[in-house]
Amino acid sequence: MAWDRGGRQLEPEVLPAGSRSCAAPGASMRRPARTAFGNLFDPTGKANVSLPTMVERPTAAWRANVEEDVAGLAAGTLDPDEAVAAQLWPDDMIRDTDEVLDLFETDVAGLVNHRYEPAGDAEIFGVIERTVRALNAVNVRYDEAAYETGERESLCKYIEDVLDVAGIDVDAFAGAGAGAASSSAAEGNHGLSSTGSVG
Repeated sequence: MAWDRGGRQLEPEVLPAGSRSCAAPGASMRRPARTAFGNLFDPTGKANVSLPTMVERPTAAWRANVEEDVAGLAAGTLDPDEAVAAQLWPDDMIRDTDEVLDLFETDVAGLVNHRYEPAGDAEIFGVIERTVRALNAVNVRYDEAAYETGERESLCKYIEDVLDVAGIDVDAFAGAGAGAASSSAAEGNHGLSSTGSVG
């Protein structure tokens, strides 16, 4: 959750899909929790407006599916045999994935915030590679069943969307491996690889 300089929690603001919000320096910006670039203020209290929009995490959808199953079971509208979301997306796996995505968002913010020159390809690729390796480690902890095709595709899309929001041209960077992630996932390859692609 975001906080203002006085320590008050900010109310969430929902932006239309594809919109980019630009606030004046020092202006208050609000976002929901668990979105890319949720830390809106640097340590000096200045508003961080260089990454102005949000990207919803795949884990939010997984969590919502689990909650939907729980509500359906409680209401008696869902057959217990059909309530599989908690098995597909256990709380621990979602939490572990969120920890990786927290680090990814911090790394991407470091690529673009308060810099005098743009990040180089090697630095960008390093962020992607660390993230994919960490996601691979989560997958291994869950017997290589944490991320099936749908989860891999949504994680790859999330990584690409966060980079895009940060102003990193994923299409131009694709030759180094970043943009290949979604296309490889669509081809049905298994697992996230350490090269920033799915394979």
